[in-house]
Amino acid sequence: ELEIDYEACALIVNYEVEATVLGDSGEPIVAERKQNHKTIHLKTLTERTDIGRLADEIMERCELIRRSKRPQVEALLRD
Repeated sequence: ELEIDYEACALIVNYEVEATVLGDSGEPIVAERKQNHKTIHLKTLTERTDIGRLADEIMERCELIRRSKRPQVEALLRD
């Protein structure tokens, strides 16, 4: 899930990590999920920013954002 933090001028990437411990026979013993977020500060975002180029830079640096989310990233940056 993606969102903008207007006060911090940042794109927030919310994601979930799941870890599973397997027993000797390969059966899951413990499964744990944890909610995390990554903050991407948008220091160069101005009225003259090339939104497409900035979206490309963000997606290159953050592997958590799938390519299919590019239109959403651009829309959030324009808001």
